[in-house]
Parts: sequence; structure tokens; C-alpha cells
Amino acid sequence: MQAGSGNATEAIHQSAKIGSGVGMRKLGIGVLGVGDMGRRHAENVRRLVPEASLIAVADPAIERARQVAADLEIEHAFSSLEDMLAQRGIDGVIIAAPDKFHAQAIRTAASAGKDILSEKPLALNLADARAALDAVATAGVRLQVGFMRRYDPGYAAAMKRVEAGEIGQLRRQQAGIDAGQIDPHRLIE
Repeated sequence: MQAGSGNATEAIHQSAKIGSGVGMRKLGIGVLGVGDMGRRHAENVRRLVPEASLIAVADPAIERARQVAADLEIEHAFSSLEDMLAQRGIDGVIIAAPDKFHAQAIRTAASAGKDILSEKPLALNLADARAALDAVATAGVRLQVGFMRRYDPGYAAAMKRVEAGEIGQLRRQQAGIDAGQIDPHRLIE
């Protein structure tokens, strides 16, 4: 998980390739926050990334964490990030908690020596963002802020249409996610 942008699956594939080879163990991942987005990250790691192993999920709503763990057939569900970070085998953390918790979760994961993929925003203010980045630098871990839609084919096609001037000068854009069912082409027509 490197600083930059991309999607979670790409980031994990790239991190796993760094140490890939015969006999190499899978990259152990923990997911903080298993609401809609966090559950999707957990599902993707569990089912779509052969180089990674979903080790644990954490959510203050422990019953939700337990349900996601059961649904994904993993053993470990926690009610706190700190407890999850203590779990053996976790190399990296995906932070999908509510926005106001991102900066503190980044600092906590960095202090534990874990690489981090965080949903955006990094923080809600500049001071917290700087503190999170300082913690990452001090710990020597990798951080990536996820721009999950940037490389989706539909969004990329919409951007090409904007860049080609097909819709005139763009003054404002608004997009949303409808459980993966949104057609971004519809947004600019």
C-alpha cells in the first residue's frame, strides 16, 4: 500500500508483489469499520486478492463485526482497532471507519507498524492530517488514501468525455455511489 491513489485491490496486489515468491506468506489484512464500504473492502480482500489473507475485522458495533467475520468465514472480530492490531499476522490495515476517525486510526495503525489504506478524507482538518502524516513518516510505514472510483471504467470514460469537451465547460460535478449500480455516463448526459 503505497502513497498515491488507486483502488484497494490494486494496492494489495502491489504490496503482495513486493515480497512475492515461492513460499512467501500472504499479506495479512485487517479492516476497521465494516459498514457498507468496509464490508466491501473485506469481501474484496477475502475473495478477490489471492496474495492477501483477511485476518480480522473491527467495528465498535461488535455484533456487526462478528456477523461480517462469520459471513466471510474468518475467525477474528474485534470492537476496537487496538485489539485488532494486537492480532498476530496483520501486516496492513484498511480504514473504512467514519471520516472523523480516519486521522486517529492512521496514527494508531502507524504506531503499531502497520501499512495503511485509508478511505478519504485523510483527516477533517490540516492539523490532524499533518499529525497523521508525521506518524506515518516516523513509523516508516506506507499509507495510501483510497480514490476508489478514479480508475473504474465508467468514471474514466466520463472523465474522457469531460476532457474532450463533449459536454462543454465543467463548472461543477457531483457523483454518488448506488451500491455499485450507478452509471457515471448518466451523470454527464
